[in-house]
Amino acid sequence: STRLLRARAAGLCTMAQGQPRFIDIAANLTDCVFRGVSWKGQQMHEDDFDMMVQRFRSVGVDKVILSGTSYDVCVKALELTRKYPGIFYTTIGVHPAQSLEFEASGDAQEHLDKLRRLIVDNRDVVVAL
Repeated sequence: STRLLRARAAGLCTMAQGQPRFIDIAANLTDCVFRGVSWKGQQMHEDDFDMMVQRFRSVGVDKVILSGTSYDVCVKALELTRKYPGIFYTTIGVHPAQSLEFEASGDAQEHLDKLRRLIVDNRDVVVAL
């Protein structure tokens, strides 16, 4: 299909044994809703994260790039990259909507240095800043 050809040309899809294989490039899987918990903290269903990983792998998604949108989210994303090596990778950064975390930290430079340390200490799984 045209979509498949475009994805292959962009490097987002490869072929393995005649089947397309994909990379999800902007996943927010650190959110609590992916663990069965509502944003209000209520358990809505059993944590089925491992089953979700199995499902997306079974339909051709081989790798996932997690979006690091705040320091805390970056730490959670790095934890996932270690739990699922070779599947999850991450970005490190702060989304503009979360940029007040620099001010809230009390020391913006130290906060930036903490983000830099995440990058340096995890170069094997950090794919973008």
